[in-house]
Amino acid sequence: MCFGTFLDRKGNWLDTVHFPPTLKKYPLEGKGVYRLIGNVVEEFNFLTIEVIKSERKHYRSDTKTSVFYNRKEGKGNKDTPTLLR
Repeated sequence: MCFGTFLDRKGNWLDTVHFPPTLKKYPLEGKGVYRLIGNVVEEFNFLTIEVIKSERKHYRSDTKTSVFYNRKEGKGNKDTPTLLR
């Protein structure tokens, strides 16, 4: 079983549950934009999506923020921000 946290188009948090059969068939492939299909479940006054299918979508990266996700691009350039460890 795997738990995920995603942001929707408006910037709201979405918590997800991926059960083993679904996770094996539709593995999460790291950071990216995903299309999630599932059932919304409420437990303890908290909403979660039980994922039935997930699909990673292609997107064009933002060159302004790509330095934060790819450290190799930022090395050696004094004008790019550095990551705090």
